[in-house]
Amino acid sequence: MGPGVINSANTAIGRALRLCLINIGYCNAGAGDPNFIGLPTKFGMCISENEEASPWQPYHMDRGFKRDESAVTVVTVTGPTTIIDPRSKTHEDTLNNIASMMFYPNSGGGSWIKGRQSAQVGHTNRRVPFQGPYHPIILSPSRAVIMAEAGLSKQDAQEWLHKNCRVSLKSILSSGPMPTDDNGKWLHHPELQHLADDPEATIPALESPGQYLLFVTGGSTHYANFFYGTYGIATSPVEDV
Repeated sequence: MGPGVINSANTAIGRALRLCLINIGYCNAGAGDPNFIGLPTKFGMCISENEEASPWQPYHMDRGFKRDESAVTVVTVTGPTTIIDPRSKTHEDTLNNIASMMFYPNSGGGSWIKGRQSAQVGHTNRRVPFQGPYHPIILSPSRAVIMAEAGLSKQDAQEWLHKNCRVSLKSILSSGPMPTDDNGKWLHHPELQHLADDPEATIPALESPGQYLLFVTGGSTHYANFFYGTYGIATSPVEDV
């Protein structure tokens, strides 16, 4: 995602996608797509996985494609956060560093318990089905190798993050009203309502392990990037023309 001749595809693809959003999706600046400062994720954040250096299968295989098939995944995200991980000696060290990213207030942690079904499109009256959030985690090969050498598959790492990335239920309840029926029963996840009286109760930050998207790319270093997802993801095959 940095500068260089080999990354010129970012500009071409980013511009093409932006034109599609404007002309097909009506994401016009200032109306359907308001900006306060702006994000580079809206223009040139296209990457490919380093399949040769990865100890795990590529993401498109997670989505049901064959290894020799090509596919592209598009996910809506906000700006990236760099994870500097030079001191990690074990897989848990690295995973704990990744998990620390979920303490950011706007990471969407715990919002699933309120059963959000749609999201507003900019300043318009349109709403789209709410998916996620899905958080892409971009690992350098060495970070993935640390986990693989400890016997963890990609799914194991996702399960670890789901189990250990937790948020305070009290803070979720204090951030806004919980949808309830006329009898005060939670409309979504009523099986968890008994936890409301426990000030120490926590819930998983994301609803399912699969919402942590693990990709392996880049050179062999101790860095990773964490993108905070919003509400959309799709994977489609790329066919030869």
